[in-house]
Amino acid sequence: MLMTGVGVHGIYLIPFFGGAVIPKTAYRCEGRLGFIALMGPGFSLIPTLGLFAMYQTTGKIELLEAAQMFAIINAANLLPIYPLDGGLILNALVGSVNRTFAVIMGWIGVLIGLGLAIYFQSFLIGIPFLLFALQRYLSGHRTIALEPLSLKGGIALALASIATMILYATVIRGVISHV
Repeated sequence: MLMTGVGVHGIYLIPFFGGAVIPKTAYRCEGRLGFIALMGPGFSLIPTLGLFAMYQTTGKIELLEAAQMFAIINAANLLPIYPLDGGLILNALVGSVNRTFAVIMGWIGVLIGLGLAIYFQSFLIGIPFLLFALQRYLSGHRTIALEPLSLKGGIALALASIATMILYATVIRGVISHV
């Protein structure tokens, strides 16, 4: 956020779920929102790949398990379910084409999250999604009109997101084949 000039108002850790960063200023454009959403899982590739490389060098199973944990958590975060980072990226891409459809996609993501919580009978999954549903409901359909991504920017964001997911899948697959 600091690199893009948005600034950080606050960082909140949500136990067993992750964290949320509140921006100090408005995103102003869909590209900035998507780029910031990709940076969490993107920068987490560094320790994930580092741990996996250290495992391959040393053979210590603890390093393999740590790499697997990083990869699974970040791959799940890249799923296109709002308010996960993958959902924010999808929302930035769709919002660049049609803001109303992006709002609908956001609601679908929240409902999928609630459905997963019910399916897995998990309060840890359900509570954050309930809070996001409440926040979206209370804000009504008011959304900030952000400058849309250019075609080149949208393609770059989509490809970077897909490449990041492929790298996590490769680590997960590599971890599974080494076990």
